[in-house]
Amino acid sequence: MKENTRCERRNSMHMWQKENRKYGFVHKGLVLIAALAGVVVLGGCGTIKADLTFHDDGTITSSTSFSVNDSVRNLYPQIMNELKKMEDEERANGNEIKKIHNGFSETAVHSDIQSLVDNGGEIYRDNGPGSVRYRKGVLYDMYSLHLGLQGKESSMPGMNDLYGMDALYGAMLQSTYESAKFDYRITLPQSADATNAKNVSADQRTYTWDLKPALFGQQDVKVNIDFRIYHKNVLYAFAGIGAILLICALVCFIYGIMNKTDAVRKKQLFIVAGVLLAIVLCGGGYIKYMLDNPPVLTAADNIIKTGTSTAVNTDTQAGTDKKDGTDQTAQTASKPAVPLSPAEKTLQAYYKNITQKNYRTAYDMMTPELQQQIGAYEDYAAGYKTTISSEVSNMKVISSSATSAKLEFTLTARDTDNGGVKVQYFAGQATLSNVNGVWKISDTSVSKTGEARE
Repeated sequence: MKENTRCERRNSMHMWQKENRKYGFVHKGLVLIAALAGVVVLGGCGTIKADLTFHDDGTITSSTSFSVNDSVRNLYPQIMNELKKMEDEERANGNEIKKIHNGFSETAVHSDIQSLVDNGGEIYRDNGPGSVRYRKGVLYDMYSLHLGLQGKESSMPGMNDLYGMDALYGAMLQSTYESAKFDYRITLPQSADATNAKNVSADQRTYTWDLKPALFGQQDVKVNIDFRIYHKNVLYAFAGIGAILLICALVCFIYGIMNKTDAVRKKQLFIVAGVLLAIVLCGGGYIKYMLDNPPVLTAADNIIKTGTSTAVNTDTQAGTDKKDGTDQTAQTASKPAVPLSPAEKTLQAYYKNITQKNYRTAYDMMTPELQQQIGAYEDYAAGYKTTISSEVSNMKVISSSATSAKLEFTLTARDTDNGGVKVQYFAGQATLSNVNGVWKISDTSVSKTGEARE
């Protein structure tokens, strides 16, 4: 094979992966499929599953698993190396990692739908306005997800254009695509109101889409689902109140019938019974109407990513600049956020793991030398028993190279203290080292700058 043909293959594959990088878990799946494409595979060589689970309390668990079969693992260790690299990246991002047979799964918990849009991947915010909508209600919260992957001829390396006369490699790549599985699954507490999912579980709670057709570049894949998450405690409370009122109405009615001597008293009991019954019927009718007629979500319910623009607070920058009359607000709001370096992401993920009580993951993000200085994991974890949260901000790279980086940062620590909450502020420095392609914390020091109570 000519060298320029190999270069074209590498460049085209790189561009294809770059186009799909914005979809988060989709890109990771493409990396695995691209690695599998270099081998002659049997059916079912690789499996990628992306799961999104909505819970009754509004939290959302996103989980993605990547695995290959035994023959691929034994014959092609480079693929396992690719999986290991992906695993290390997700661990550094603060996600919970679990080993599975010939692969791994990553799990992240989002506090609400806003957190999912902010941190769950570009697929939740790059499908245009209205791709994710949400409205909070008294009886239930309404959700609408209209996501999708666009299939385009340029989105995947074409067999003829990319590989030319190298038909064997193209056939292997196509065999890999056809044998791999790439599913996106949403699980709900109750059945959905509307969806375009073709694969639905028997209990009507789990909905699955096959994303693979979009990866071929042949057709678009749409993920549409509208659903509700009921406030069960509120519904139970209304049901309990209704039952109590109904019992009271029945008691008043019975006492009215039994009262043979006092006509006025009898009339009063019947009136009270009627009022209570009317309240129960009206309240029950209203609740039934609300359950049978969910609201139609509009543009006002769109969930968009937060924290990407800089707030404008000063008089000289609010609205129009007083000197030249130019609109500074739009310019400031559209200014893109500066991306974090790998070292900054690692430090941010370290404190995120502490906040989420993933102490083992945080401990493993330090170099062995720092772990030895700090002591055993059990003592390390015990030191955070009163910690509520540890948030890092104002990160600044002091020095950086391919193997090490030194950062300055501000740390805000919130801890339980004598029945209240103590907030402490620190100025810190951290040194990170690149250990076999994975950034780890090799040294850190903080000095207290202030304290407050909540």
